[in-house]
Amino acid sequence: EAEVLFQGTERLPHITTIVFPGVFSELLAFHLREAGVFVSWGGGRNQKLEHILRACGLDSLTAKSTLNFSLSRETTEEEIRRTIGIVVDCAQRCRTYSRKVMP
Repeated sequence: EAEVLFQGTERLPHITTIVFPGVFSELLAFHLREAGVFVSWGGGRNQKLEHILRACGLDSLTAKSTLNFSLSRETTEEEIRRTIGIVVDCAQRCRTYSRKVMP
């Protein structure tokens, strides 16, 4: 389960913000990095994504379950497909761990 945020909002086309309900974002980011997928849970000037999302009106739990994904002009469809599989696998595993620490 995942939801793309800000779909109807004007934003940079190569950055997507996705919430993974029930998954602690820093844990997911760690597992993704171990699998070779690099994501962000921060904004410009070292702001944490959680604080930015809270300022946009999202609740704390949603903000703590959100990651940014970025693409480059050189990103291929095959890389996107492979990454989706890795993200799904890691999110499922992290959801189990996150249940122990998230309300």
